[in-house]
Formats: sequence, C-alpha cells, structure tokens
Amino acid sequence: GRVARNGFQVVDLRAKPPCPGDALFHRVSFFNHCCAGLSNATWTWSLADGLTVKTSRKVLAGEELTISYISKPWCDLARPARRKYLKQNFNFVCLCKACVAPRDVTPRDKPRPQDGQKGLAQLLLRWMKEGEDAEDAED
Repeated sequence: GRVARNGFQVVDLRAKPPCPGDALFHRVSFFNHCCAGLSNATWTWSLADGLTVKTSRKVLAGEELTISYISKPWCDLARPARRKYLKQNFNFVCLCKACVAPRDVTPRDKPRPQDGQKGLAQLLLRWMKEGEDAEDAED
C-alpha cells in the first residue's frame, strides 16, 4: 500500500532493544529518487530530533533535491538490477540521471565484492536471471 511505497524504515537505536518501524514523512515523501550515488540529499531520523534532510554535495540554486530510495546492496548494482528492484518494490521504471545516462557516465569506481560478499553476488545474479526467464515467458 501507500506506506510500503512512500514510507521510510526507521529505527530507534536508543530503545532497548532497538525498535524498528515504518514512518511516513510528508515533505520528504515528495523527494524524487536518483540511483548510483548521484542523489544530492540524505535523510536521518531520531526520536529526539525527528527527520533531518541534508545535502550530500553542493547544490545549485533551483536544482531538484533527490534521495536514493534504495540502500546497499541494491544501490551498488548495475542499472538493470537497480531498475528491476525499483520496479518490483516501488512500482516505477527509474528514469533518473544515472539510469538514462550513457553507460560510461555513471560512476564506475565502486569496490569489487570481497570474498564474504560473493555469495550475495551469486544470489543477486540468480535473481536477475529468474526475472529474465519470467519476462521471456510472458512474451
């Protein structure tokens, strides 16, 4: 529903044990998404301070503020995987500047998976392949 698509996962780290939950924040819910580290704003939440939005780089006057709707490991994946994840979980095809830019324009200085991450990489590759098989079956 609406909370799943427009909500934010928050955790009260001061609670014992930490208490996770989903929250709706009216203003930040209107921020558009941008992939691959090209967003220009981030948000944090605490029970004491509420929601705080900060820019993550210099922003020009009139420039749209964007946040990433996805976190690791999804934000570090290649464009097809990010787009698939966003479509499945947020029900939109991503047309952010990272997804519409030519391949050589998007950041490529991401670290390669270490040994402990290779299992996750294999699971993600299998997930991508399963999606391609299902799409081929629909055609």
